[in-house]
Amino acid sequence: MVLDEVDKVEDHLMSFIEVSITPLLMRRLSIGPPKYKTKLESWIEWVGDLKAKTQQEV
Repeated sequence: MVLDEVDKVEDHLMSFIEVSITPLLMRRLSIGPPKYKTKLESWIEWVGDLKAKTQQEV
């Protein structure tokens, strides 16, 4: 990759490890958004809940 536009580097790098959880998937799994969007602990709890719900689906 040629980095001719430094302001877009982060977007390019993050797209390689991006996971999209759509509103449709959240409704299907009966899961809402994280309680606090700015707290890491809230995201960790949310991912744990999401993991449990997706494992039930499989």
